[in-house]
Amino acid sequence: MNVLTRKISEGDQMFSVTLIEIENAVLAFYTVAESPKLGTLAIAIPQPKSEPSVSSVLLGERNNILTKILAERLSQNFNKITMASTHLDKISDTQSGKILLQLTQQICTPDAKAN
Repeated sequence: MNVLTRKISEGDQMFSVTLIEIENAVLAFYTVAESPKLGTLAIAIPQPKSEPSVSSVLLGERNNILTKILAERLSQNFNKITMASTHLDKISDTQSGKILLQLTQQICTPDAKAN
C-alpha cells in the first residue's frame, strides 16, 4: 500500500489530495480541510487500449462532473479501478477545478509514484 499527500495553497485556502494506492485500486480524497473527508464520490474503471475510462458518480451531487474527471484521469494514469472523492466547502469554481487538476498531475508523475 502506498499513501501520497500533496497540497497547494491558494489565497487563504489549502487544497490537498490524499491518495491511497493498493494492488488493484486507487482511492483519492480531494479536500480543502486539514484531513481527508468523504464527499462526492465517483468510480472509474480503466478500459483497454486508449479508450477513456468508464465512470459514474456513486454519492453526492456537488462537483460531480469535476469528481468524475478526476477519477477518470487517475484511472487512466494508474490503470486501476479508481474512487475519487471531492469535499469542497462550496460548489467549485473554475479556479478550484484547475487546482485539483494540478494536484492530480503532481501525484501522477513518476517521481510521486516512486515515493
